[in-house]
Amino acid sequence: MPKLTPKQERFVDEYLTDLNASQAAIRAGYSKKTAGRQAMELLNKSHIAAEISARKKQIADDTGITRNRIIQEMARLAFFNIKGLVDSDGNPKPIHELTDDVAAAINGIDITVIGSPESQVGQVRKYKVPDKNKALENLAKILGYMDRDTGSKDSAELLADAMNNLADRLPS
Repeated sequence: MPKLTPKQERFVDEYLTDLNASQAAIRAGYSKKTAGRQAMELLNKSHIAAEISARKKQIADDTGITRNRIIQEMARLAFFNIKGLVDSDGNPKPIHELTDDVAAAINGIDITVIGSPESQVGQVRKYKVPDKNKALENLAKILGYMDRDTGSKDSAELLADAMNNLADRLPS
């Protein structure tokens, strides 16, 4: 396999920054006018594609990102239960009391202080949670229960069964 030229090496580095091939070509020193075409040609060269794949694999290995880990995180979002945010009286739990699964599913928290900083009366916490439908759809696509282009490949009943089976296998 041919060795990458310094310019091709730079293209690979830049491409892995944001996966924008045209911008990577420009940043690597290719002409702005022909960047799109150059980027496609570069991505279609087997030795460049192999280098990109090898580096993506190395990044995944270095960070511990695996297909199973991604699926587990998507499942946390898809099967997030809002009851995990509150105690038995319906009061919001402090962050340190949330389970790992519940905490992982929170997209953000807005905290509003009631009163002044010197004489705080209380706080209002608003938890931002994921779109369960989108998470379920993405998870179903990854697991092959839905066709990526047209939607349902299998019956809705099969999808529901699969999701229930996956939920049963998740740690509580």
